[in-house]
Amino acid sequence: MRIRLLPSSCTEPGTLQPLTTLLVNDTLAIDGGSLGLGLGPPEQRRVRSVVVTHSHADHIATLPVFLAEVYPFLDGPVAVHSIPEVIGALREHVFNDLVSPDFRGIDLPRGGGRGLRYVEIDPLVPF
Repeated sequence: MRIRLLPSSCTEPGTLQPLTTLLVNDTLAIDGGSLGLGLGPPEQRRVRSVVVTHSHADHIATLPVFLAEVYPFLDGPVAVHSIPEVIGALREHVFNDLVSPDFRGIDLPRGGGRGLRYVEIDPLVPF
């Protein structure tokens, strides 16, 4: 298993870490704080699932940027896994067509459904 902390700063990588994203085996992100800026486009396109631990800005900041960047290349939705309260916050405050497009309602240009799928998980229950 390969786990990598994505950088938060493009100018001084490793010096500042105000945003949080851990990348597991290049396809699973834990949080989306720096997901939209800590990887180049080819690496972003390999990420298919994001586990959001909580809805503070440092854990979701670049999730909308990431989805906008990978959307044209997707052949299936990006799955965002979290507890119901966090998914509710993302629906209401982020992916609401005011702050960011609601990718749950946007068909993928290559087919395969919509751009975003929420997967609710129960606290303290393995999934």
